[in-house]
Amino acid sequence: MKYILTFLIITLLIQGCSPLISLEDMKEETKSEQNIKINTIGNTGGNIVNGGLAAIQGDWIYYTLILNGMYKIKTDGTERTKLNNDLSMFINVVGDWIYYGTFIIIDEIPIDDYAVEEITEDRLYKIKTDGTERTRLIDPSGLFFNVVGDWIYYGNYSDGDKLYKIKIDGTGKTKLSEDKVDYTNIVRDWIFYDNVSKGKLCRIKIDGTDREEME
Repeated sequence: MKYILTFLIITLLIQGCSPLISLEDMKEETKSEQNIKINTIGNTGGNIVNGGLAAIQGDWIYYTLILNGMYKIKTDGTERTKLNNDLSMFINVVGDWIYYGTFIIIDEIPIDDYAVEEITEDRLYKIKTDGTERTRLIDPSGLFFNVVGDWIYYGNYSDGDKLYKIKIDGTGKTKLSEDKVDYTNIVRDWIFYDNVSKGKLCRIKIDGTDREEME
C-alpha cells in the first residue's frame, strides 16, 4: 500500500506540473474555428459565366482540369487531392458539398469510317468536399449553374433554356421565366441574364417576380 500511495503522489505531482489549456486558449481556439469561412454563394458570377473552373472556400481551392477530373488544394499549395474523374464545370462550393455540371456521352453515331458524332447529356451532380457521396441531382440539365443558399439557378435545356431554380436536394423545381436565358448571374435578390431571344439584358427577382428589360 505504501508503494501505491507513493506512486499516486508522484503521478499527481507530474500532472500538476504539466501545462493546462487555459480558458483564454480555449476561447481563441473556438474563435479560430468559427472564423473558417463557409460559403453561402457557391462561386462568383464572373467565374460562372466563364465556365466556373475554380471556386474557393476557407483555405481550400476547388478546381477542374476538365478532361482530367476535379481537384482540391490548400491555398498554400499543399495537400493536392483528386476528387473525381468527371468532366467538371460550373463548380459551386457551399458548406460540405460541391455542385458541378458535367457532360456525359450517352451515345455515338458513326459519321463515316473515321469519325463519330458524340451525343452528350449535361447533368448536375453534387459531391462531398472530401470526394465521397457523388450524387446526381434530379433532372436539371443546362449550363451556368449558380448555387445561392439552398437553391440552384440554371437555364433548363429540356425546356428551351428557360430560367429555373431547384433546391440543392433536388426538390422544388420551379420555372422562373419564359425567356431563353444565357450567362446568368445572381446579385442579392436579383437574377441578371442575357435574354437570347430578344438580345437584351434582363433581370428578375429570385422568386420569379418583377421581370425587367434593362436598357
